[in-house]
Amino acid sequence: TRPRSDIVGSYGAEAVEWIEAAERKTLRWWQRLAVTRQLEHLADGSLAHRVVCESAPRRAGKSVRLRGVALWRMDHGPALFGETQLVMHTGKDVAIVREIQRAAWRWAEEVMGWEVSRANGKEALETLDGDRWLARAMHSVYGYDVCLGMVDEGWDVDPAAVDEGMEPATLERNSPQL
Repeated sequence: TRPRSDIVGSYGAEAVEWIEAAERKTLRWWQRLAVTRQLEHLADGSLAHRVVCESAPRRAGKSVRLRGVALWRMDHGPALFGETQLVMHTGKDVAIVREIQRAAWRWAEEVMGWEVSRANGKEALETLDGDRWLARAMHSVYGYDVCLGMVDEGWDVDPAAVDEGMEPATLERNSPQL
């Protein structure tokens, strides 16, 4: 679909450039488009889309895009949206969520100086300013204030984990997305 008439721009170009540098790879055309559309904003700078749903075949690059947006949001979100960022990532099982996050662990520690927790069930990245990306089981998403909620392999995720766990947790955040 075309952008809504109240959308004045997108943080997408900046995000794509940052993600490609961080991931040291060129995003596919659809990943660049999806990031650009996800990060469309209104005149006040707030994000235009609260819910983003994407579907693509296996091995299309969804995980690379999820990881890139999560990392970009942790690095740029506080300045853009005026609050500490909490990225909550869940999926059909913790193993798949952990695998996506794991690909960023070394980079987060060595390049960014972030803290990485690898303990089973406590996987997390944390910036020096307290922005976090938490990898959690689908029924362990309750009780957090979520700025960016990510659901991977959603076809096998209990809808209550999203509707009752993550979505209400975005209500009082600045520019939240699920």
